[in-house]
Amino acid sequence: NFGQRRFDQHLKRTFMNPEAFRAHQKRMAGVFEGIGAEVSFIFDQNELKKLQNEERNVDALLLLPTVILSAILPGSPAKKAGLMAGDEVVWVNGKWVISSDEVRRVREVGAQVAAKKLPPEALERARTEMNEKVRNNMVANKARDTLTVGSGEEIQLRVRRGGATLSFSLKTSETKVEPVSLSPDGILSLRAFSSAPDRLRSLNVDWNKVQAIDLRDSTSGDSSVILPLLELIASPGLVGFRQQRSGSGSEEVRVAKGVNRQRETRILIDESTTGASLAIALALSNSPLTPLQGKLASETAPWISVYSLPDESGYTLRTGAFSAKRPAAAPITAQNNTDSKGGAQ
Repeated sequence: NFGQRRFDQHLKRTFMNPEAFRAHQKRMAGVFEGIGAEVSFIFDQNELKKLQNEERNVDALLLLPTVILSAILPGSPAKKAGLMAGDEVVWVNGKWVISSDEVRRVREVGAQVAAKKLPPEALERARTEMNEKVRNNMVANKARDTLTVGSGEEIQLRVRRGGATLSFSLKTSETKVEPVSLSPDGILSLRAFSSAPDRLRSLNVDWNKVQAIDLRDSTSGDSSVILPLLELIASPGLVGFRQQRSGSGSEEVRVAKGVNRQRETRILIDESTTGASLAIALALSNSPLTPLQGKLASETAPWISVYSLPDESGYTLRTGAFSAKRPAAAPITAQNNTDSKGGAQ
């Protein structure tokens, strides 16, 4: 049903209906609807690999994703309510969001009962609880849309954080986030929104006065601005490799002019540095003058292309990945940053 969003992890593709696609395009520009958070799915990597390899023994229940608030935007309803990046969404507006972790918990109780380490009543209770959640559940895609599309709606939310379940009441609204800001103490906050290159150029930054570039609390952003931003903030030369999803190898990514720094600029990162901002962090890590401060969420960043369709719906497609180091056993071809688009718009 193309009227609803569905996530095809095998093809790395996310379909969106017109309303959801409109909200997605606004997010790429730094305007967030809903609670003002980015919502991501975490899949069981073993089952995902089976699916990608087209194996026959895929356990569909273990492909139920864990729904995570991966970024909380400043000034948003989510930020004001006290939600945090990393919170797991378990309940939205009276509906349970079931993940593969819950399936495992029930199966583990069954194994404990079979081993006579728990009484049979324990399994009966676990099954009764799960059946109730199944009868009153919300699929992951619907949960994401509820939290990220629209404004003026009341949201009742429960999240799991550090073993505890916390409840929140929010009202959705539109949150606008600046792509670039420079603090008086020399901290440049950067988010890879579509307007970020133009905004950064307008600031006429004196890099000798910039102490650090803050890439934390980022969102997926817009992959089409990765290369233009690197031309504005990175040192000249090889900054990484873009590997094609099609298996056709990888391309060197180079900065032609870049920034000729006279001093070190720290790059502030943590596990909330994701998407296009993660690719930028990986690229900057190749220069001794832009050392990373913090822990990377991953050694590779997805390269996402965006495609619109005639009915105003659309989809995103993971067309490759960016890494700071050359992928093993991959043929290399050269690419400069003249191709600034991650995909058709």
